[in-house]
Amino acid sequence: MNSLAALAPRRAETVATGTIAGAGCCTGCYTHGMPTSRKRHMVTETDEVGAALERVRQADPVHTINLAELVVLGAERKLELIEGERGDDERRAELRERFLSRTRTGAGIDWEALQDVHDRGWAHAADA
Repeated sequence: MNSLAALAPRRAETVATGTIAGAGCCTGCYTHGMPTSRKRHMVTETDEVGAALERVRQADPVHTINLAELVVLGAERKLELIEGERGDDERRAELRERFLSRTRTGAGIDWEALQDVHDRGWAHAADA
């Protein structure tokens, strides 16, 4: 009997039970014997991810993509964006406080210009 014929009963059992006879669950962790204690990450290649990877491949067709390097670069860029937003928020808060302080005290306000705008409205110098 050839080896394929011998596997036929096992194949039927595998289809019926979802397991390979005598082997346990076939969907178990395949990394059991992997020599690392570090976390592993999986990324699904969505349309957006695939397009980004394709742009990298087209920009550098000689080298293969190093996903670990892309993750590090992406994390660094994300930190730059977060820190930039935080800096913008701090700058806006500083400007807002300065404006409120000047409004409360009247320091730095050109009262004549303010009265002129109030009386005549906003007008360009050429319109005056």
